[in-house]
Amino acid sequence: CPWRQRPLCPCDFNPALNFPPRSPWPPPNGHINGSNGHANGHANGHANGHANGHAEGRKEQHEADVVIIGAGVLGCALAVTLGKQGRSVILLEASWKEPDRIVGELLQPGGVEALGKLGLSECLEGIDALPVKGYHIEYFRDPTPPRSSVAEPEGRAFHHGRFVSKLREAVLATPNVTVVETKATGLITSSETDQVVGVECVTKDLKDCYLAQLTVIADGYDSKFRKGHHAHAPTRRSKFWGLEMIDAKLPEPHYGHVLLSDNPPILMYQIGTHETRILIDIPDNFPAASVQNGGVKGYMRNQILPRLPEETRPAFEAALDEARCAPCPTLSCRPR
Repeated sequence: CPWRQRPLCPCDFNPALNFPPRSPWPPPNGHINGSNGHANGHANGHANGHANGHAEGRKEQHEADVVIIGAGVLGCALAVTLGKQGRSVILLEASWKEPDRIVGELLQPGGVEALGKLGLSECLEGIDALPVKGYHIEYFRDPTPPRSSVAEPEGRAFHHGRFVSKLREAVLATPNVTVVETKATGLITSSETDQVVGVECVTKDLKDCYLAQLTVIADGYDSKFRKGHHAHAPTRRSKFWGLEMIDAKLPEPHYGHVLLSDNPPILMYQIGTHETRILIDIPDNFPAASVQNGGVKGYMRNQILPRLPEETRPAFEAALDEARCAPCPTLSCRPR
């Protein structure tokens, strides 16, 4: 194995692995560049790192204290936090493009507070994030007025992709962290202890791997690794179908809206100065949304439109005619 020159070789755990050769370790000059230097590069992917005692190991030998799979909200926040603690971190992400998703758009007050404690409050700046003062709930069209208090904490609502992009900018500016754009394909485990010691990847059609004392899986709700490490598979009961309404009028601006009735719930909240998200829960095999009844958009036009506040209906109708209707499954997973 070409990795035998290194202190830790993936073939020690899985002899079937066959990875391309790497530079010898330790380096020929017998030392690693110190923290006064600056290293960055694109080694088989998208890599960055402030030079320090571990930068060469992360870049050339693919070793770190921690490897994190997924540069979403959790993965980025964890990478920044560990990097600031002085730990060596490798963050793996399949695509560095801005995500386009309809989830993770409303950050509760506790999340805003947590961002502040992690030193990441600036990630809410410059993305047109709007304050969320609470929830406006209508039960069978009977509104529950929000409590008026200037002292209560606020959440934030935004486009998910913009928020994640700001978190990734924070990662790139954090010492001790190297980012690699690669597709994680499997976990490397010890044949003796079953301990996870790293991650197998494919980078530009080439096999690769990254080793660490701790591996964190943060690849989202549709994780490819969950089924191998969780006793119960997630079950899907329905889908939330999302539309983006432009210049919609809401009963209570800067509040999340929840509309409850005999039918599945409807959620509405602003995600920008001009954009408002509406999420409509449609159970699987729901007769009212069948093809015979006009499908999802037919159900929205015939059943949802009349239930919306009158001032919101014009923007919803326009979104039905012009906007893409994006689905997101609602998953339920039993605890371990």
